[in-house]
Amino acid sequence: RLGEAADAAQAALEIARTWQQADLQIWGHILLARLALSAGDAVAADSALGEAEETIRRERLAIYEHEIGAARVGYVNGEYVPRAENGE
Repeated sequence: RLGEAADAAQAALEIARTWQQADLQIWGHILLARLALSAGDAVAADSALGEAEETIRRERLAIYEHEIGAARVGYVNGEYVPRAENGE
């Protein structure tokens, strides 16, 4: 089911890009990051959050920065650890 959810999120993200909806692009990347973490893929999650951060900077939408902070975590020794605690 995670794969289906990721496919749906990716499709929504493509629509948001087509229609230049930066806020929906940010949410799409955050959702993809959370799904990646649920699947145990911290690298994909970090990449998706990086895309969200880039959109926030490019579009000057600082209002969403707290969402990135809430979503940004690392995967260390089989456990989710907040990024600040894992030394990144």
